[in-house]
Amino acid sequence: MALKSGSLVETNGAKLQSELEDLQSRLRGSTPNYREFWAHVKEINQLFKTVKPIAPATRHRLWADLGTICQEAKRLQEDENQKRKGISDQKRSLVQSKLNEAYYQVKGSHSAIDLAEARELLNKALAWMKNGWSGFTATTELFALDDGRMTKADHDACWEKWQEVNEALGHKRREIAQYHFDHFLSEAGEAITVADFEPKKAKEKVKSIQGALKGTMMSREQFDEIRRLLDRAWERATAKQQKHHEEWESRQLSHITRKQDLIEEMERQIEGLKGHVDHCRDLEAGARTDDFAQTVRGWIEEHYERIRAKRRFIEELQEQIGSIKEKMHD
Repeated sequence: MALKSGSLVETNGAKLQSELEDLQSRLRGSTPNYREFWAHVKEINQLFKTVKPIAPATRHRLWADLGTICQEAKRLQEDENQKRKGISDQKRSLVQSKLNEAYYQVKGSHSAIDLAEARELLNKALAWMKNGWSGFTATTELFALDDGRMTKADHDACWEKWQEVNEALGHKRREIAQYHFDHFLSEAGEAITVADFEPKKAKEKVKSIQGALKGTMMSREQFDEIRRLLDRAWERATAKQQKHHEEWESRQLSHITRKQDLIEEMERQIEGLKGHVDHCRDLEAGARTDDFAQTVRGWIEEHYERIRAKRRFIEELQEQIGSIKEKMHD
């Protein structure tokens, strides 16, 4: 019975010794898993309570060994935590530096291009916040052998700053869009006003605004509102031009009618003059003296000159009518 008891004591001691050696091995290597290590420590503590019998001297020695291993683990873990904190501080500093750069880029932005650069800086900072150091430039290569993880506190601080800058970017985007909207709203309103007085100028302004809108940063609703006003200006200018054209055409037709009436009047006067010529011919034929006949011939020549003048005037009127009709057909 004593032999069996001694054998069991040795077995139990060996069992605990093996557990401690296994525990010690968990500290070897570059990246110990401390969660598993301390879980194993709890299991060994329980074994010290349950594994019996065991020689008091062996128990005392193994318990001291456990304490030594745990002290070593605490020292290593503290060293790693300090190293982790130092690396996290450095990474936080780099990330916040990039976020500050993005923030000042946002504050100084005046266009979509400026904001795109700010967004690129924000995206880069977000990539840096992730575990690992991929994407870092040559200036950060000294961290390349590290996993690049930040502490929760540092990560939360960077994330809060990222959200702040991202919100500022959104605000700046809306601010620039509103500025552009107000500007083009005024321009479109002016085009509508000008359309009633100078429709051609209004259309030129609409085209100019449409060209300026390309690449402008505004919301879809703002773009739709500006385009609606431009359409209104264009339609009003077109209607005004159509009205002007109709009024001009009406005036031209009125000019043609008056000239045609004048031509008819000239034709009647010419016919009247021809009648005077025939009457003079009769007077010439019945003249009793040469002097009277000569006087009558003078009257006839005067009538012919007046007829020629009226026909020249008729030709001028016809040319004017032709010119008006040509303009109307252009």
